[in-house]
Amino acid sequence: MIEPEAGRLVGGITVGTKPTCSAVTPDGRFAFATVTGRRELAVVDTGRDEVIARLPLGDSPKGVEVTPEGRFVLVANEGAGSHSVSIFAVGS
Repeated sequence: MIEPEAGRLVGGITVGTKPTCSAVTPDGRFAFATVTGRRELAVVDTGRDEVIARLPLGDSPKGVEVTPEGRFVLVANEGAGSHSVSIFAVGS
C-alpha cells in the first residue's frame, strides 16, 4: 500500500510466493495478483486488506487485467504447453 501524499510504501498484503502482476477494479474494491509460485490468482478485498479467494490458473501466469467496466478479470498463462487466457467474473 502506498501513502499518496508522501509517495511512500506503508504496508502490504502477503499473497503467496512469486507474485508477478496485479490489477485493481475501477471502483477500487478488489485487487488481483497472479501468484506464479502457486499457479493461482489471489483476490484481495481492499476494504478489509485481506485475500478473500484463490483461483486456479494455468502454468506461469503472467499478465492480469480488469476490463474497463470492472466485470471481468483476465490472466495470461504462458507455461510450457499452456498458452491460454483465464477469465473470471468479478464478484461471483
